[in-house]
Amino acid sequence: MKILKSASFPDSQFLIEEFKKKLGFDIEQLAIVQKCNAVIIVIVYSQHISTEFIKNCLFDIWDKLSCDGIVDYLNQIVFYDDDTAIKYIAECALGLNSVVIGDSQVFSQVNNAVQSAGQKQNNNPTLSVLSSWLSDLLAEVKEKTAIFSGNTSLERIAVAKIIDSVEEGNKICILGLGMSGSLLVKILSEDTNYVVMAANRSTDKISEIVKKYPKLETLSLDNFIKINEAQVIIFALDNNKEIIDYYNRLVSELIIGSGSKIMIDLSTPSVSKQNQQQQQTAGLVVVDIEDLSREAHRAFNDRASEINKVKQIINKNFVIFSEKLKEEIGKIHVANQKFIASSRLSPHVVDIMKIRSKMLFAIRNYLFGLNFCEISTPYIVGVSTDPPKVDKGGAIEVVWPEGGQAFLRQSNQLYKQMMVVSGMEKVFEIGPFWRAESENTFRHLEESIGLDVEFSSPKSLTEVMLLAYSIIIQVFEAIKNDALVNSSILLPAPDRLPVITYMEAIELLNNNGFPFKYGVDLGVIGEAKLGEIMKKKNNSDVFIIKHYPSNIKKFYTKQLPPFLTETFDIIVCGWELVSGALREVDRNKIEHSMKLSRANPVDYNFYLSIIDGAVHHGGFGLGFDRLVAKLLDIDVIIDAVPFPRTFDHLIP
Repeated sequence: MKILKSASFPDSQFLIEEFKKKLGFDIEQLAIVQKCNAVIIVIVYSQHISTEFIKNCLFDIWDKLSCDGIVDYLNQIVFYDDDTAIKYIAECALGLNSVVIGDSQVFSQVNNAVQSAGQKQNNNPTLSVLSSWLSDLLAEVKEKTAIFSGNTSLERIAVAKIIDSVEEGNKICILGLGMSGSLLVKILSEDTNYVVMAANRSTDKISEIVKKYPKLETLSLDNFIKINEAQVIIFALDNNKEIIDYYNRLVSELIIGSGSKIMIDLSTPSVSKQNQQQQQTAGLVVVDIEDLSREAHRAFNDRASEINKVKQIINKNFVIFSEKLKEEIGKIHVANQKFIASSRLSPHVVDIMKIRSKMLFAIRNYLFGLNFCEISTPYIVGVSTDPPKVDKGGAIEVVWPEGGQAFLRQSNQLYKQMMVVSGMEKVFEIGPFWRAESENTFRHLEESIGLDVEFSSPKSLTEVMLLAYSIIIQVFEAIKNDALVNSSILLPAPDRLPVITYMEAIELLNNNGFPFKYGVDLGVIGEAKLGEIMKKKNNSDVFIIKHYPSNIKKFYTKQLPPFLTETFDIIVCGWELVSGALREVDRNKIEHSMKLSRANPVDYNFYLSIIDGAVHHGGFGLGFDRLVAKLLDIDVIIDAVPFPRTFDHLIP
């Protein structure tokens, strides 16, 4: 409680603007929730600011604006970001982190602060969407769990303690009509036969509560004679210097009769800690918030199963919050873009477009020379044609007549395989694919151009790898004399191309100070670090990683015992540009992998019925926009595309 007092703010509503001002950069939304056992600061900020920077700034300003500082208590502060932050706020609102597990009163504290901040700072929809989502969660949790049943607040535990020790008909005096005091008036007036009295500094609050409970006796805080008539005094005033002085005067005025009076101190931290000697002399029995908290903690194990149910509901519904937030942010971005006047494309962008044209011609020319046929496959599909297994990019839904479910394709993977096993033998397609990326990164787009290649009867995985790399070499040769091309890029001859296994990649990362666990996707960071390591080791900007674990790669890839796959990625200057594999043609094995990936085989019968027992084949996908960026030494992929489509950029 001492730590809580030190970390709290004198006036959280007043300090919000001051907090934002002192941070020194533009955060989008801020809410402060001060509970009986925690201070919660919620910040919505730009993704271009690192969480470590935010954390350091936050702690510094919090220390300056809090009552007595936080630097001595940093080990008591937990920092959550992204998904975990949202889920933590939900757990708080639903009473999972309260002194009393299942305290339903906490919901209004948390949600009111979030809702108020969302309404006052309406340049961003995050907190408004969060508030709405929390309300929906509350309704479902009430319906499906018993987390709120029984004595689920300190106030109800206090009333239970009074009932156990004080006969009905006695007087109870409540000092302070904040959230706790008002709740106690409600419980005592509706559920017991005590004579209830109340005092408060604000007469407006008194008038408001008397309308609900006409039998409530009201008095002033200084009417010590009347307060003395109560067998139980409930002290529900905030802890500050003025209140401590008042409490000391109150104790000195109390007259203890034949029986002891009970003082229930709900202030945080307890004001009764200040005057223990005088309380003992007066024979006053004091129950403070820490006593009530210990009693509340005993019920924790009894509610363990309900806690798990609530967490499952939060996790299950998180995607609803995420999708709604993206939808609302998207609306704002699109609305803003409609009013922005675009300028003509710069000469630099025009030059990049001309180079892109040369690169596309070089790809087609090379593949036509190898007797590949160019194909066209559907852009709109009825099932996810390449469901992601390790990345966040999901399918983008489109409106389809009569309410049918439809998506923009994530790749043409299944269709190109179906063409090859039907007898076309060698095919390629250059066209768009779409991924519902959830954030801006330097190498991801919502809409990208890709090259997909598939052919029958490859001699080995090596043949597929070398074909993919040969295309990169051919493209570079076609444009290498252009002024915009990265002439310093190191592309080794195909027979000298470095190839390592996934296991070797993990060992390299760990041996060079970048800890990665076996079985995880290397992602943006791992691939970039490997790019640096491999360049120093092999004097090459390109290398291949092969034989990924089966939990990382898709259901259509050929398995290698134990739990490996006949797969590869080509990394160029730290970016994955190509991903390829030999394909599985055993229906039973594919269905097994589908189920492990949580894909329903029934949805893919159109594919399985053709692929089962078909000719062996393999292929790859190459990110054309990424290839442009790497060969032109462009750091951010949107600069390699004339009209980039990111999750927040739809016009022009």
